[in-house]
Amino acid sequence: MKQQKEHWVKTLFSFAGPCKGKMTLSVLCAILSVAGGFVPFWAVYEILLLFINRTATLNNIMLWCLVGVGGYLIRVICFGISTILAHISAYTILEGIRLKIANRLMRAPLGEVMGRRIGYLKNIIMDKVEDLEPPLAHMIPELTSNLLLPVAIFIWLLAIDWRLGLAVLIAPVLAMIPMFFLMRNYNSQYFNRQQVQGEAFQAWGAITYAQPLTEQEMRDYELRPSRENLDIRRQMDAQAQVVGKWEDAHHAPEQKRLTWFYPDFGSYVVKEYVTPEQLSIRARGVERQAAAKAHKQEKGKQPIAEQLKAAQREAQEHQGPEAPKKKAPDRGER
Repeated sequence: MKQQKEHWVKTLFSFAGPCKGKMTLSVLCAILSVAGGFVPFWAVYEILLLFINRTATLNNIMLWCLVGVGGYLIRVICFGISTILAHISAYTILEGIRLKIANRLMRAPLGEVMGRRIGYLKNIIMDKVEDLEPPLAHMIPELTSNLLLPVAIFIWLLAIDWRLGLAVLIAPVLAMIPMFFLMRNYNSQYFNRQQVQGEAFQAWGAITYAQPLTEQEMRDYELRPSRENLDIRRQMDAQAQVVGKWEDAHHAPEQKRLTWFYPDFGSYVVKEYVTPEQLSIRARGVERQAAAKAHKQEKGKQPIAEQLKAAQREAQEHQGPEAPKKKAPDRGER
């Protein structure tokens, strides 16, 4: 019997067991935060109503000002609590996912693990898992609260008068009209891409400039392969091992290093801000130094006789052409 594959959302929230209470409280605080944001508008409405009815007094105005300030404080405090709890929950879930991946990796066949590049494993464990943080820490509490309260207000207006509820829908409809015209060609313009190997996309196009570019502008606008390109990543992983060992051997200061040692995998990893060009220049310099040192060591191991012969050959190669011999003038017999 084939094992039924669970939906990714259910799999993701299976890691949320230790922090379900924090996530629920985060959503509730986010809802209170959005509700508190409406209180200052309600307080201003009540103050205007007092002036319209000519019943405004200093005590009434101060009361509604305090209500508005209280609503604003509720908004700020509840938003802070919601954000803190959401981030604690998000990183708790990410920790569980990474531990699960590490546990699965420990049980994977050794040949399968050794056949993978260090950048590939780092991309899954660090980068891909980190991409889950924004929806967990922001979308769940903030999107829930920002959608729930407008829907509740719409239902409340419908209960008061159905015409008020329909009038509220006019603004979103009017806002969607220009958005529709702006986004109608979005898919054809931005998603007409051919997917190629390595989760990359092949793109093509042309740019026409009003005037010729300078040499510096041409260098600035030159299209270079991204460090996420599979070939570039493979090359950078290999160069990082060479450069990292050289930096350790020469005790390079941290601010000048291009790599850092990843103890979990026992290899060197390129820093995030380093470009492929910077790493290639450093790697070529290290290789030239190693080649010069090897040549010097090989030359020093030769016997003295071989060194003398080699020096004689070099002197002959650099020696200029011989000058023609001058004939002595014939002075006759003396």
